[in-house]
Amino acid sequence: MGNLLTVRKLADKTVGERVVRYDPETGVKRLVNPATPGDDHEPWPLAGVEVIDAPDECAVPTGWVDRAVSEGWITLECARLVRRPGGPAGDPHSLTHAFVHADVLVIHAAAGDIRYRITHQPDKYVADGSDDDPVTRDHYVAGDTRVDWFYGLQREA
Repeated sequence: MGNLLTVRKLADKTVGERVVRYDPETGVKRLVNPATPGDDHEPWPLAGVEVIDAPDECAVPTGWVDRAVSEGWITLECARLVRRPGGPAGDPHSLTHAFVHADVLVIHAAAGDIRYRITHQPDKYVADGSDDDPVTRDHYVAGDTRVDWFYGLQREA
């Protein structure tokens, strides 16, 4: 999986105004909302997304998916929370990893929905094993685990 899923966020420029200002110390150009006081200026509202490239197979990081879900342009079908021990070998339950598993990732693009079947879940795995190898207590004790923070995707027809 080396293909990149490329998405462009589209700005809703019908709401409010943004003007160019230059940072007085660095000279860096930035867009600001003149109606917002202070230095913390919000971007244009999101009008949707345009998918530039939707490969048949790809992987996307969980942080990117989480952000897109919160912005409303990705939906995870049959989402469920799973927890795994994340502490050191001597006390694996002192810390917990939480992962969101799902069956399908749907991108709600301006030109229509694009669906991906999830083929690899973010989770804790046997270090050199397959996705199907169960992580046992012996794996935790030996430190023979890896954590994957990405979804593997296969585009649906």
